[in-house]
Amino acid sequence: MAPSPDQWDAHKDRLTRLYVSKNKTLEQIQDLMKTEYGFDATRMYQEQFKKWGLGKNLTREMREKLFQWKEAGHQLDPDIDRKLRRADRKRFDDIENQRRAAMRAQGVFSGGSLQASKPANRAGSDLSGTTESIARRQHNLVMASSPSSSLSIGADDLNTELVLSCVQGSTTGILRSAQGTGFEDLLEPPSTSNLWSSISQCIYQFKVGHLDRAKPLLEQLCSNDMQAALYSSLTSLRRLITEFSPINFRRYDDSPVVRQRLLHHLVNSASKTRHRDDPLLVICKQLLRDGDTRHTTEVALSCLIDAAEGIAPAVVHRAKKAMIALLRRDGQLDKALDRAEELVAATSGAAPGSIEKRSALEEKAHILMDRRKEGDLLRALELCSVRVGMRYKGVGRDKSAMYTMEDMAKIHDELNDLQKSVVWLEQAAHLGKDLRVDRMAMTHIVDKLVDAKKKLRQYSELTFYKEIFKPFMWVPQ
Repeated sequence: MAPSPDQWDAHKDRLTRLYVSKNKTLEQIQDLMKTEYGFDATRMYQEQFKKWGLGKNLTREMREKLFQWKEAGHQLDPDIDRKLRRADRKRFDDIENQRRAAMRAQGVFSGGSLQASKPANRAGSDLSGTTESIARRQHNLVMASSPSSSLSIGADDLNTELVLSCVQGSTTGILRSAQGTGFEDLLEPPSTSNLWSSISQCIYQFKVGHLDRAKPLLEQLCSNDMQAALYSSLTSLRRLITEFSPINFRRYDDSPVVRQRLLHHLVNSASKTRHRDDPLLVICKQLLRDGDTRHTTEVALSCLIDAAEGIAPAVVHRAKKAMIALLRRDGQLDKALDRAEELVAATSGAAPGSIEKRSALEEKAHILMDRRKEGDLLRALELCSVRVGMRYKGVGRDKSAMYTMEDMAKIHDELNDLQKSVVWLEQAAHLGKDLRVDRMAMTHIVDKLVDAKKKLRQYSELTFYKEIFKPFMWVPQ
């Protein structure tokens, strides 16, 4: 059923910000509005935007509205910023100077050190505890409970409280900037999302040992400017903390070198335009000194959760999910399972197909899969069938469903049922083709499918796979 005029009007400001100030494509807007707000208006956006007079070429009226949003503290897409600066350089620079002055006045920048203020809770009360007390509490908690914390961390090398101060300060500023936008976090531009996808894919390819793919990705990343990764959003902050955790770099012998190279290049790229006390830049520099332990990642994620709790529930959910994944990868399966159970319970009131509910079940399933016991694998299979929205019938039509099918194939492989594994890999590959997913992810699934077919000595369809899937797969440059 098409949305009513009243429903369109209720989302007009939000859609205007997404399309104009955030420079999102129609496809990105459609996916976000359907996922986050249940607003389904497939193929109707272009017609509605034309009625509202919205377009990518900024009219004088729209430029004025964008300047007003910028003056109110909202962060715009970099391409929109460049258009505004070309239109009125003096006004743009005045707004930027006022913003920096306000940040210093709030304590985000203070002399040579970084101070953090507390974000106000929407219910009217401040989050309890100062930054210093939060830092000490998180530091003591993790040092007491984490097996990895027994690894030595040079006090002169790593300043944990500075990292936590940066996390707290960044969270405070971003939450304040997001107020009034209709979103709990500042939306990333496509350049930032794409860059983080490339970083994540590079790390993953090293982790699984596909060096023929990993090394070209690494060279590509390190030959380009990476400062877009440090966009001021809680999503980028979470990714910075989690993607560069040493835990993600343990399977490949030279992974610590890869991690250092990526971080050094990120620091060098960002240092060209960012203040030396910029919170995200400071975190990058500190991550270069954290040693082979999850300690810094865990306390930083805990601080992010504390700062956003009760204010940005989706941000908190994703941070908790990231924490569970890191515990699992570090071999702390019991601790990870306890937290996964808590996350699943916290989403009990969410809609069955919601991202939060499905991602919570995903983390629980991954932990059970890592235990590799038959009973746990069967429980994981049951969770996967719920996640994909079926009981071994039909097909879910999103990227999450594709990865779930890949998980189901892995479980059947562990249970020595290679034929069923092939069935799910075929489903995943066809869905990935239809969705035009990332070429590297598509290649990974098709490689698994081909290997499984070869193990079964079913060679007849390999040529067919090559013809149908090759246009969507990664090709070395």
